[in-house]
Amino acid sequence: MPEESAIPFGLTEDQLIRLSWIMAAFFFGMAILGVVGEVLGWWNDIGEILVTVGTLAGVAVTIGVAYYGAGRNQVNAVRQTVEDNNEVLQDNN
Repeated sequence: MPEESAIPFGLTEDQLIRLSWIMAAFFFGMAILGVVGEVLGWWNDIGEILVTVGTLAGVAVTIGVAYYGAGRNQVNAVRQTVEDNNEVLQDNN
């Protein structure tokens, strides 16, 4: 039976990271659309909401995925170092 994961919907870690980057791009796109709409006079309050929500959500998702990805890379580096040291110790015995 496969190991249970804390990641929702059965996503792999790589898929979750890709999905998070896509979400961040979507939110920043919302912010850009809001700025363009404000400059061209398409809307007033809606543009301000798009800029605010898009920027805050984009920054939050970007920070979250960068933190998660960095932590994952550090764990993999430590694991690889421990395995390499274990091989050296076994060779010395």
